[in-house]
Amino acid sequence: MVDFAKFSTTISHYLIGPPRPSWDLNFHLTWAMIKSTLKNTNAITIEQMQMGSSRPAPVKADVTINEFKIDNKYRHEAQVHLEKILKPYEHVLDTEWKDLKDDGINTEWIQVPNDGWEKREIRKTILFLHGGGYYLCSKESHRVENGRLCKIFYNNKPLPYWST
Repeated sequence: MVDFAKFSTTISHYLIGPPRPSWDLNFHLTWAMIKSTLKNTNAITIEQMQMGSSRPAPVKADVTINEFKIDNKYRHEAQVHLEKILKPYEHVLDTEWKDLKDDGINTEWIQVPNDGWEKREIRKTILFLHGGGYYLCSKESHRVENGRLCKIFYNNKPLPYWST
């Protein structure tokens, strides 16, 4: 099925054109694969979808990753503020987001080793919130991009176009 989707997307890309003028073939193929994958997802669980879409990226030699767990007490504190913000939308939100079924959030701290962060007057930190809606990919699959951002901030370089 994937090969047919790839073939038909390539043909339509060149004969009809991409759905948007800015889409190159690679983006068009990626989007077609995502649509094809999501078409029949009602039969699998979120965890199965995450496992199928998440490919952990290797840890680059020039960054370090420390995994840790954010305690649920911070989630409870944030929940108070989120409930105020989400109040106008409560009629369409599932209340399951309030249920804390585990003992915290698994996360990781990505750093450039020996960057002197602790000694700096202005400390830069990136909070990466994965946009997959807890459905596709994971924090592990975005290590390369997050490592690049760490190095950019460490070297005080301007952000590249893909981060905006």
